[in-house]
Amino acid sequence: MKFFEFEGDLVARNDLVTDARLEYEVCLLFSLYGASNQTGSKPKLFERMTAEAISQHIGGPFFVFGWPVLDDVETAIAERVKQVADLLRERFAEAPSARYKDRGVDIICWKPFAEPDFDGRRSGQLVVLSQCAAGHDWRKKTRELPMSSWRQYIHWANDPVPAFAVPCVILDDLWHDINREVEGLVFDRVRLINHLSVGVQEAELREALEEWRSEQAEEHRA
Repeated sequence: MKFFEFEGDLVARNDLVTDARLEYEVCLLFSLYGASNQTGSKPKLFERMTAEAISQHIGGPFFVFGWPVLDDVETAIAERVKQVADLLRERFAEAPSARYKDRGVDIICWKPFAEPDFDGRRSGQLVVLSQCAAGHDWRKKTRELPMSSWRQYIHWANDPVPAFAVPCVILDDLWHDINREVEGLVFDRVRLINHLSVGVQEAELREALEEWRSEQAEEHRA
C-alpha cells in the first residue's frame, strides 16, 4: 500500500496507511528542515531510528556509538571502542585521541554467528560501521568515515563494512556516485522505511519520535 495517492497535480496522504507513518514523517521533517542540536531538531532520534533499520537489514544487534552519547553509554571514546571490541570479540589495539567524539561512527551493527558457546564465541563476523547525516549538508559527508583509523583502533578478523544513512531520497542520477563515494551500504529514506515497515520497536524511542514530530509540525505550521 502506498503512503501517498496522486491525482493530477495533487498529492494526498493515504489515511489507510498507519504502519511506519511516524518514521516516514520524521524522515520527511529532517529532509525539509535539516538537523542541528542548536535548533532542537534532535538528530540523535534519527540515529536511533536508523540503528533499528540497519539491525533489521542485517539481522543482528546494534550499538549507538555516536556523540552525544546515550545515557547508558560511556562518554570517553576510548572506553566505547574497548566496549565494542569486547562485545564483538575483536582485538582492541589502540585508543583514538581524546579529541575525537565518535570518529565518524554513529552506529555499529553486527551479525553474530550461532556459536554453541556464547561465552566462547569467536571474532570474524559481518560488522557495519554507519554514519548518519540528517542535515542539508549530507552530500559533503559521504567520504568522512575514516575506515583506516578504525582498523588501527581494532584489529578486526574481517574488516567491517562502511554505511551511510540519510533521511532524504537519493535520486537515481546520484545513486551510483553516492555508493561509490561511501564504498559500502547506503540507506536513504526508501530503504530505511522499508526496514521499519511496522515502526520502531523501542517504546521510549517511539514516544520521543511522536513528541518531536508534534513539536516540529507546530513550529513549521504555515
